[in-house]
Amino acid sequence: MKKFLISVLSCIALSPCLSAADTLNVALALPFRAGSTPSNQAFAFYSGALLAIREAAEDSLAVNAEVIDVEQQGVSFTGEQMLSYDIFLGPFKPGEVSLLADLMPEGKFLISPIDPACISLVDSLRIIHTPTMVPWQYNQLAKWAGEDFGPADAVAVVHEASSSGSALEIVTEKLQEDQIPYTLFSVNSFEDIGSMLSEISSAEGVTRIILLAENEDFAKRILEVAGTLSDAGGVSTYALAKVRTFDSITDEVKAAAGLKILAEYFTDAGDAATEDFSRLCNKFYKCSPSQFTYHGYDVMRFFIRMFLSYGKDWACHFEGDRDKGLQTDFRFVRYGTGFVNTALRRIGYSKHGQILSMD
Repeated sequence: MKKFLISVLSCIALSPCLSAADTLNVALALPFRAGSTPSNQAFAFYSGALLAIREAAEDSLAVNAEVIDVEQQGVSFTGEQMLSYDIFLGPFKPGEVSLLADLMPEGKFLISPIDPACISLVDSLRIIHTPTMVPWQYNQLAKWAGEDFGPADAVAVVHEASSSGSALEIVTEKLQEDQIPYTLFSVNSFEDIGSMLSEISSAEGVTRIILLAENEDFAKRILEVAGTLSDAGGVSTYALAKVRTFDSITDEVKAAAGLKILAEYFTDAGDAATEDFSRLCNKFYKCSPSQFTYHGYDVMRFFIRMFLSYGKDWACHFEGDRDKGLQTDFRFVRYGTGFVNTALRRIGYSKHGQILSMD
């Protein structure tokens, strides 16, 4: 198995927390190849992370980055090796994450960048989990609707009767905690949902619908009904990002329903920094960045910034720090023996179907 070493040196002044002798030692343990098939996801993530390393080296920092293909080499590390890394990023799979995190010495953490399933490991291992937990997303969805709530508004929580799950409990508990009145609709049939929502809709204020939907047809039908309420008064529909992936729901339907999305990942194509990054990717890689390219850049850039701010013991200080990436935002809080990301992005659809940041 090959190991690739990237060594970049810079003479620019360092952060006050660092001395000229301080070099950032990075490990990227990624699944580049499964058998004979390259992993586009891993290569895209790596290409973004590499641009963040390049940027840091050009600005202020000496960087040694070791890149390991865990699909070929495996996860054979020692605790002493782990101690030598300031940032250990990857791998993706829960089994490999568990094996490597178990080796992390005191003060060191493995950064889990991709798989939401790794959240089950965070409360017992030294892991920093960059995806945002789904239960937290539902909590923040209800919080958003509550923050928007006005005295003349009406709130409806709409879910499919056959699949309520924990999401419903989380949303209703948060609304009750924030003292937001709401009406619950457990939908068995679409025949009456239009008239039922019309009955509670607000003529003077805004009808705010919290949509709990895993099923595409269900989400589409509710959004279509929500769009008809805009004739009587304002309407806003709150949902998680999965609704954006449903191809059968047009932008016109989303706009008419006043759809507001809470998302882990969102890239503003018109943002100047995003445009610059896209040009840089085309320059070096001859292709436009994917979601994983942006994510690799954002994750690596954030933890490099923590190293620059706090030095080699950054993990003792970074909790609560906020950072806005090109696609992903970060704010970590303690969770068991590790940390989880709590930052989310708010986006919405304009009357013309344009996607807008609402942060």
